[in-house]
Amino acid sequence: MSRFLDASAIGTNGAMLVVNGVEMNNLSVSASAIQQIKINQDPYSAEYPRPGRGRIEVVLKPGSQEYHGVANFIFRDSALNARNAFATVKPDEQRRAFEGFLSGPVAHSQKTSFTASLRAAADDVQAIVFAEGPSGPIQQNVPAPYRNVLAAGTINHQRGDDTTMSVTFSYQDQSKVPQDVGGVTLPSAGSNWSFSQWSVTYNQQTIIKPTLLNQIRLFYGEELEPTTSIIPARKLVVLDAFTGGGAQNDQLRTEHHVTLIEMLTWSKGRHTLKAGVNIPDWSRRRFDDNTNTRGTFYFSSLDAYATSRPYSFIQQVGNGHVTFLEKVVGGFVQDEIRVSPRLSASLGLRYDWQNYFHDDNNVGPRASFAFAPRADGKTVIRGGAGIFYDRTGPRPIQDLIRYNGVQQIKYVVTDPGYPDPFPPGQGPATEPPGIVQLAPNVQLPSTFLYSASVERQVAKATVASITYTGTRGYHQFLSRDINAPPPPLYLHRPDPTSGVVREIESRGKLVGQSLQVTLRGQLTRYLNTSAQYTLSQTSERYVGDQLDAPECLRPLTRIWPCGLRSAAPPRPLRDAESRAVAQFRPRAGRVLGPTLLHDDGSRRFQHGRWQRPPTGCSPQQLERPGLRGPGSSLVARIVPRPGPEGIGPDADPGG
Repeated sequence: MSRFLDASAIGTNGAMLVVNGVEMNNLSVSASAIQQIKINQDPYSAEYPRPGRGRIEVVLKPGSQEYHGVANFIFRDSALNARNAFATVKPDEQRRAFEGFLSGPVAHSQKTSFTASLRAAADDVQAIVFAEGPSGPIQQNVPAPYRNVLAAGTINHQRGDDTTMSVTFSYQDQSKVPQDVGGVTLPSAGSNWSFSQWSVTYNQQTIIKPTLLNQIRLFYGEELEPTTSIIPARKLVVLDAFTGGGAQNDQLRTEHHVTLIEMLTWSKGRHTLKAGVNIPDWSRRRFDDNTNTRGTFYFSSLDAYATSRPYSFIQQVGNGHVTFLEKVVGGFVQDEIRVSPRLSASLGLRYDWQNYFHDDNNVGPRASFAFAPRADGKTVIRGGAGIFYDRTGPRPIQDLIRYNGVQQIKYVVTDPGYPDPFPPGQGPATEPPGIVQLAPNVQLPSTFLYSASVERQVAKATVASITYTGTRGYHQFLSRDINAPPPPLYLHRPDPTSGVVREIESRGKLVGQSLQVTLRGQLTRYLNTSAQYTLSQTSERYVGDQLDAPECLRPLTRIWPCGLRSAAPPRPLRDAESRAVAQFRPRAGRVLGPTLLHDDGSRRFQHGRWQRPPTGCSPQQLERPGLRGPGSSLVARIVPRPGPEGIGPDADPGG
């Protein structure tokens, strides 16, 4: 589904997922329990913190008064597979998956119903190791089985004529043993991973009076994610050759989440007024980070490894236990106005707040309209604009608490010894510590989004549209080493008592625009189709000192604490791209639907040579080519029959 989203509208934490009106971290139901998936629904709604072009809304199937269900079984075996080009022998693999859904009344009740869904998947796959060791090529198949069990159930109850209530419980358990093995990573550098979560969601909708509706949504969930290294040993990274030793990836993550939404909807004449307070996430997070406590050696080549010449050694020492509360609160008001039968508009205002960042003035106005210039309603012009505020997510907060120079310290040693990285009589404590800090004037990122579109009904149930979207991002997050050695020699840090001082700043700027052509609907009596072509360009730039390491300017969840240098002007992170997606689906029931994907990534190949930075993020004179390029693929999948789609000025203002 992310193929239909706009990359410039996706926040730091990725695409926003909303399930039955509640923001979720992941989809905790099976596919057959889904009734509808909406993309770009009401893109400028003040109810949500992110725009519709970066949001996926999922509507689950309600309970019914008749018993019915569906079951699917998937089986795949490697007997018909071709041999992997990097494997000496064809890996023995098999995939089995069961998925089902059941719904009906509880004890033949007319007011109480239930839904139940289950998915159990077992992927017996093998990772292909294709590395280069001191004695020659290393090729082997490593079994890496994956298990995933997901169960969910809902009880729906109608109390009187005015109140509808539902309670949903879900449980998920996943495991992969080992993970992160394959390619140049040897089995010894793998780790065992598991993840489990459970959640309960309460929904209540009450008609206070014919013109006033109250909605309450309450969510509570817990997550547990332990990761343990297979071998407790130092990690060895020989670039473009092999990664061996131990994984150094021991960690434990536990989270307790609470979400609360209270919303009132009032209808009067031409106006539908919505107002509410929502807490998208109020969570207690615990993180035990025991990664890299033995240290990791980095070598630029096999020759450097053979001659014991690492270019960097990184080790983490101290107390990696972190517990904190992440608080995200929002409020909104929105008025949907039916100006005339051919014109509708929406005006909204939203406020967002997050702790740890002293930025309290995040008020975002939003507006959209839909206009049918002709009475037949076959042509609709849509437009809108709005300001949206981003969130950091937990990872930067963890880094701020851990890497304060006292609790947990990450030491970076350049040109260390091997196998002992420290000179005789010295240790990690003799090296200056690295810290993470907030810039004094840091702000939450904001995005100004605007769009205009024209829709035309080209057949009885087929709509074609063309949409232009512009994006302007301000105060975008980035991270840089403000204590990096200055040019031209890059030998000594300005503050010799500190190592890497990674400062989280909000001086990035994002500029993007896209043109999207869409065709959807029923082409013939038996064929439904959805085709989309997008031409887009997005770039991010650093406002201030000129930097030449754009890889370090990405959102906080994907950045490295690299040392940046003042030299060449920055380059855009993303250049022009075009993407086409087409789906053709026969109408009858649940059917086989092929999906055609084409991605023109010819302008996204990048080559460059880096000088070795003092932090050891990359070796000297190492080419870093991009791997993503143009191509097409045809994917066949089972899809449900789509529901009817309305058109006209009253449907989805804003385009």
